Amino acid sequence: MIETTRVRIRPILESDFPDVFRMQSDPEIMRHIRPAVDDPEIVSGRMADWMKYNEENPELGVFALEWKASGAFAGYAVARHVDYNPATGEYEVGYVIAR
Repeated sequence: MIETTRVRIRPILESDFPDVFRMQSDPEIMRHIRPAVDDPEIVSGRMADWMKYNEENPELGVFALEWKASGAFAGYAVARHVDYNPATGEYEVGYVIAR
């Protein structure tokens, strides 16, 4: 876990599903990332892939962002191989922030 003055950064958990789904189904939040989805199974599948990737690639993956003061979900960040494929030798960093 990493902490800044205001935010705690930790690995994504299954229990983050409601917050991740809310964000991924919001067209405004997702407009620069990919089309928003309203199918919970798609988001659940993505999260399962994220958690598997996190386990297989220590120090990389998808990380939840939460406000230290309240513990509220603030978004998520990624630090991963492009297309989740270590063979590419390339990395990608990104984030999705809640409204």
